[in-house]
Amino acid sequence: MTVNHGVAGSSPAQGAKANRKLRLAFFDCMNFVYIFYSAALYTFYVGETANLSPIVNWHNAKDFSHSYTVTANDWVVF
Repeated sequence: MTVNHGVAGSSPAQGAKANRKLRLAFFDCMNFVYIFYSAALYTFYVGETANLSPIVNWHNAKDFSHSYTVTANDWVVF
């Protein structure tokens, strides 16, 4: 039995699963701003990406040859 007493978020017409799918779809199209820190250079680097997981490894491996991050290989997420 679905009860909706007019309170936002209580028993939505489509159910909670529909709202969850909408939130997940929203996050799928988001980009993230990240900040790296290099102790060797004593500096920060700011970038943006849609895929945050592998980005620090790519920068430390110098996969972005035209990026400032090629100047060091000790970048960590700040």
